[in-house]
Amino acid sequence: MAIRGLILGFCLVNIAQILAIEPSSDTYDLIYSRAREAYSSQGWVDCVKHIKDALKDYKFYRSTLISCRRECRGKVMNENETSVSPDLENMIPFFFKIIKVSNCVRMCKQKNMPNRPDVSVHFDIEDDFEMRMPYDYLQFCHYKATKINYYTTPTLQPYCPTHQMKETCTYKRDNVKEAVAAAYTYLMADAKQDTTVQNLMFYQQFPEVDTSDFVDLERRPYQAAFIEGQENQRNGEWKEGVKLIEEAINEFIKEEEECRILCEGPYDHESFPEFINAISEHFISVLKCQNKCEGKLSILHGEKVKDFFPELYNYLQFGYYKLNDIPNAVKATASYLVLKPDDPTMLDNKQIYIKSGITPENIIPRPEALKYFTRRKQIKNILQYVTEKYVVAIDDEGEIDDSLKSIDLDSMEPLNHKRLNENHYLHIFEKYGLKIMAEPNDLFEPYRLVVDGFVGDEQCQEMINLVTLQKTVDGMKTLTVPETVEKMNVSEDYNVGLRLLLRMSGIAKQFIQKYLNHNIYHYSTKVICKDKWNGHCFLTESGKCLSEFVPEGSFQSITHLSSIPKAGGSYFAKPEEIIIRPRCGRMVLFRSTDPLGVKPFNESEMERCVLWNVFGNDPMQNEIDHLDALILLRNMDQQIMLNTSESRSQVLNDLLNQGVEVVSTEKEMLGKERFIADGLASKAECETLIDLANAGGSLGDGYDREASPHSANEYFVGLSIPGAIEDGSVRGDGYKHQQGILSLISPHTKHELFQGLTVARAAKLVKEGTVSFDAVSLFLKLAEKGRLLVEKYLNLTKPLYFDFTHLVCRTAVDEDELDRSDLSHPIHADNCLLQPDGTCLKEVPAYIQRDYSAIIYLNGEFTGGEFIFAYPNKSEQLSMKPKCGRLVGFNAADYHGVKAVIKGQRCCLAMWYTQDPDFKELAHSQAHKILKQVKKERQESEKSSSDSGDNDSEKDQPNSSDSSTDISSKEKNTDSISNKNEEL
Repeated sequence: MAIRGLILGFCLVNIAQILAIEPSSDTYDLIYSRAREAYSSQGWVDCVKHIKDALKDYKFYRSTLISCRRECRGKVMNENETSVSPDLENMIPFFFKIIKVSNCVRMCKQKNMPNRPDVSVHFDIEDDFEMRMPYDYLQFCHYKATKINYYTTPTLQPYCPTHQMKETCTYKRDNVKEAVAAAYTYLMADAKQDTTVQNLMFYQQFPEVDTSDFVDLERRPYQAAFIEGQENQRNGEWKEGVKLIEEAINEFIKEEEECRILCEGPYDHESFPEFINAISEHFISVLKCQNKCEGKLSILHGEKVKDFFPELYNYLQFGYYKLNDIPNAVKATASYLVLKPDDPTMLDNKQIYIKSGITPENIIPRPEALKYFTRRKQIKNILQYVTEKYVVAIDDEGEIDDSLKSIDLDSMEPLNHKRLNENHYLHIFEKYGLKIMAEPNDLFEPYRLVVDGFVGDEQCQEMINLVTLQKTVDGMKTLTVPETVEKMNVSEDYNVGLRLLLRMSGIAKQFIQKYLNHNIYHYSTKVICKDKWNGHCFLTESGKCLSEFVPEGSFQSITHLSSIPKAGGSYFAKPEEIIIRPRCGRMVLFRSTDPLGVKPFNESEMERCVLWNVFGNDPMQNEIDHLDALILLRNMDQQIMLNTSESRSQVLNDLLNQGVEVVSTEKEMLGKERFIADGLASKAECETLIDLANAGGSLGDGYDREASPHSANEYFVGLSIPGAIEDGSVRGDGYKHQQGILSLISPHTKHELFQGLTVARAAKLVKEGTVSFDAVSLFLKLAEKGRLLVEKYLNLTKPLYFDFTHLVCRTAVDEDELDRSDLSHPIHADNCLLQPDGTCLKEVPAYIQRDYSAIIYLNGEFTGGEFIFAYPNKSEQLSMKPKCGRLVGFNAADYHGVKAVIKGQRCCLAMWYTQDPDFKELAHSQAHKILKQVKKERQESEKSSSDSGDNDSEKDQPNSSDSSTDISSKEKNTDSISNKNEEL
């Protein structure tokens, strides 16, 4: 009774009354499920309503939890009672307080949410809300609801019909604006969402959409304060800037505390542990969650910002310094250093203050920074102890609970290589995209190593495709080097597969040799695929149970080819279990006597495939199969060239008969291995490919997410969100000091919009039915036509292979700026790094494998955009005006660039070639396979439709404007807005 009287004395805030929310038994997860059902059944208006209700309830529930937990903990824990003793028998007062807090929180929740069941929401739903997935549904449902009620012309010029009431039309216009805001809000959770950017680019075409509509509805106060404060500092408004950065710090700390409070949720023990173990493991799960809070909040414009919180103090110290407020500048500097003690720039700042007369003992951090650091350090120390020493439970089936030991490599930053460079020179591999994710210190044993980036998705898929053709033996499919050689005559795929297999194993060997700092030799190489594993034994990566496994060689490595998020992980069992999740291109190195196991998975997951390599120190055991295969491939290449050289004149004659004409030779082009040819494509073909680029292209396509990879004056729309999204998001979020709608620009440019399409993406889109089969087929045929012309006209003595192929358009944004002196694509060479002195270094990260380049232009109706060859000092040597069907071919080492596109859109098909078959672009062969399969399915479908009779043609069909995906129809393309969850 005393406890009850005590609790009832608390003043518990009624959140529902404050937020004007009617308490309901409907929870956000149930409402969200109804929204998705409405989405699936195309009930767009209901979908909008349910999503909005779910978001409102989600925010209400979270704010209630935060308020109840914070208030109850504060009031109970501040009671003047006996302090807690480490003696277990004297912990009764502490647990009495815990009981009081528990009771208080429960009463608070029941008061604010009287009809709400106290049950856990599935983590998948929680993840959706955390990643703002409801906003993706919301934007699409808004758009579709708008289409039902809102007439639009085929040219995308929405208007209100005169017979409609003004209020109705205004509502419908607002629907479009709400769709834009929802899409932009979803994008700001993760900028690497090319589909969302395509949607936003689509929305820009509506005249009622303007800059103010691009608003992040979930922007947090600390983000808004920082962005505005940063802008003030850029403009020299130091006083206002400091005020806003101070606000950002306070708001960030508040949000981080709320994040930690929300971590105090339920925990599934999956067993029946003892009292003290149950408490410990629940507390550990809370700490793990709290440890992620800073990272979750370190997001700006959809991109994770490294060391975001310390950087706030960086801005603060500089602002105070500019205001000549040295005492506060010193405190901010010390605060930064308590969070990042080894930062050289801030250490230099500290020395400057010391030299100015401030004593070191007076350089002390601010209280909130010190408190934040102390708590973070305590959490990390406990988690480090858990990682190194905490013994996990074994369940009743003899399996170890891996929930406390799994290493989340995907959320980790790559390791700093400074410790390794001196001995192993591993930094050179970073230029190839390899990243060390975990070393022996992280993995508890010598010679253990995890490295990401060995191969890309296309290479992984190519190897998986080959292995799936093999027979299943003992529950798995395998492919070795000799087996691949034997099947070379069966299909060209095995030729590509053998080259890829040798290249992948060769890179692994080179890397491991550098890491070990001594020579190793190949003992065996094998690709292994399994579709399920029930875990009845310790299954090694070799495919054998540990009891049957005989260690081979000294070292082994596996390179994952499959990405499986929640099962089938590789794991070390001793001394502590560590799980490494499968991810394409992830390599794990280990000693042969330190076996790596496989976690269970089933057929509902994708097939699990790895490349397994065994290495040793004995040169006599060096696998002869590798050498034999390399010799075979070299001989084949020579024979191919001999066979094709005889047909050179025939190929050139065929091209000539097709209308191709060489109009400029080396003499006119002022350089060797250069030429210009016209007539490679007709006007209709050029227009088809331009439509394809505009329909299928997306941000940063082909340039590693960079919005403007070349120019100080370009937007770039391609496969993925550009690296420059940070700047673009500031410009497009509705703030009045910014200029554009979703200005996805680089730090250098604002004058051109780019749209691009790679072969890989084109194949993916045609498989999905998003773009025209005929257009993608033309894309591949024209690229091959250009390759043939370059190879035969230059009379090359070795075969020419595609290294990379890119369909791209550049569009001038501000056509009033006619006096631009910048270049659309700066002077450069395609296979070396141009130096200030005019020399060009042929070394990584340049694409040193590239030998020749060619560009086929698709139009000439624009101002500017001339292709130029240049001298080593970057001055112009000669220029060439593009036009439809014109090809310029040249040596990849030639210096060249593109003049600014002043007005209109400039489109072309860019191709880079290599004479090294190991770098052959796999996307071409994969695209041809997809086209072949799509064609076969189309023929089967047509045959089936023909056989079914006329009655079937009158069955209910989806609306044609919604279902059509033919990019050649501009009217149909008005409905090209897409949603990646459309196949729910």
